[in-house]
Amino acid sequence: MSRPVLLALAITLLTHLDVRGQRDTSLVDTTRMSSSSARLSLDVRGLYDSNALRNDLLTDLWRGGTLTDEVRQSTQADLKGWNRAGYEAEVRLSYTWGRGLFGNAAWRPMISMAHHDVLGLRFTDDVYNLTFFGNAAYEGKTAVLAPTALEQQRYQTFGFGVRAVHRENFVRLDVVNGQYLNALDLDQADLYTAEDGRYLEADLDGSWHTSDTIAQSLGSNNGTGVSLSGGAEFHFASVRMRVRVEDLGFIAWDDASLRLDKNEVVRYDGLYVDDLIDLDGSLLGEAQVRDSLGLSAEAGGYLRALPTRFRIAFSRSRRHSRFRTAPRPEEFTIEQFAVPGYIPHLTYTHSVLLSRRLLGYGSLSYGGFGGLRVGTGLWGEFYWGLVKLDIPNLVGLVSLSAKGRALSFGVAFNL
Repeated sequence: MSRPVLLALAITLLTHLDVRGQRDTSLVDTTRMSSSSARLSLDVRGLYDSNALRNDLLTDLWRGGTLTDEVRQSTQADLKGWNRAGYEAEVRLSYTWGRGLFGNAAWRPMISMAHHDVLGLRFTDDVYNLTFFGNAAYEGKTAVLAPTALEQQRYQTFGFGVRAVHRENFVRLDVVNGQYLNALDLDQADLYTAEDGRYLEADLDGSWHTSDTIAQSLGSNNGTGVSLSGGAEFHFASVRMRVRVEDLGFIAWDDASLRLDKNEVVRYDGLYVDDLIDLDGSLLGEAQVRDSLGLSAEAGGYLRALPTRFRIAFSRSRRHSRFRTAPRPEEFTIEQFAVPGYIPHLTYTHSVLLSRRLLGYGSLSYGGFGGLRVGTGLWGEFYWGLVKLDIPNLVGLVSLSAKGRALSFGVAFNL
């Protein structure tokens, strides 16, 4: 999001929806290490997904320009009533070194730094209709804009931890730099447009938080926090279970941050408001509308939880594979991400050994920000390290009529 969201109208949510980012599929920095004394790994991931917003709509929003009626109506026909959307983007650089830790050869120290950009959104059909078609069709009617919630956080982490050599166990403590926050939570938001557009009336119950609206560029420090990440691997007969938690922590946003809590009916009749919400003909600026509705925010610091991710995976062990990364022929994963619009993400993966150095796999998943997805990927292990390519949504990658796109790449060097 490039600017604050109107709490009263809650309809600029989608007009600024960024189409970058994706779910965490990074495994390069937690796979078992070889006998090398050090490993340098880089992971780049990006995904956006939705159960309602088509790729052609988001592509046109990204490029700018005029949206055609055909594009807007195509997505309108796919609305679910319980619409979800979101994106994730992350770039992480990690380094593990040494022959042991405090005399224990099974553990090694590591450092890691990363940039995170996350957005989660759930919204009603009326939010979409008002955003992309205006309020002309709602004359004499009430648009139901809640329950609606949005959370966007952009932050950087730098941490130190330890990891096991022969298992996927690790723990890491990160210092967090908060760059940008925009969070909206509407429990109730009924917007009535009077006939002939004489006035708007909004029945509101919700809150809005944002970081400093002036300093938002990369490197800005609008808050400071701490987070804990870790993973553990367990074996039960031929079954291996892996548990992982990421970014369990918070950011203390500074005193320049803004917050607004509203629970009342507000009315605006200071000007003819027909077509006020139309993307092609807005008469008033966002700040003027917000001030007219009595929605001026208060400055002050507060704590906000980070978008924490929990994952548990089950796989069959294959002890005699020639592929040194120990492939998981079949794996079932359950993942939950603490942002609006994200539902439990279930993934089944089946791997095929292509050669001693290459492993291919296919996946079937449901949940997250989207629906049913078919994916594929490729692992390679060489004398110098590992390389990974993951495509969790094959159809979305090539089709404008589909929903969502996702891609991740990872490389690790044995030093």
